[in-house]
Amino acid sequence: MDNQQQLASPPSRLETFVNALIDKRFAGQEIDNTVKNKMKEDLLDRLDEFILASTLNKLTDDEIDQFEKLVNEEKQIEEIRQFTVTRIPNYNDFIATALLSFEKDYLGQQ
Repeated sequence: MDNQQQLASPPSRLETFVNALIDKRFAGQEIDNTVKNKMKEDLLDRLDEFILASTLNKLTDDEIDQFEKLVNEEKQIEEIRQFTVTRIPNYNDFIATALLSFEKDYLGQQ
């Protein structure tokens, strides 16, 4: 997993979130582990992209340039996370809202 894929929280939390989404969407259905793992991998990628797009949407053009520089220099994820936390007000609420929005979209809710 690269730096961009870890902006929201440690992977285990995102994996737990994604597993719960899959369980909700396919409640009562039996899913082969190989299929479920592929779904999880795909959903994690989609979630990472969604969080990244949401994050970039909150940053100014100058901040986006700084963010890209951190990523291109392969800075530690904690340094990149700290960059976004200090620039996005109420960062935890921002992430919670992004996850809720992603969940509603994935589950087909309005």
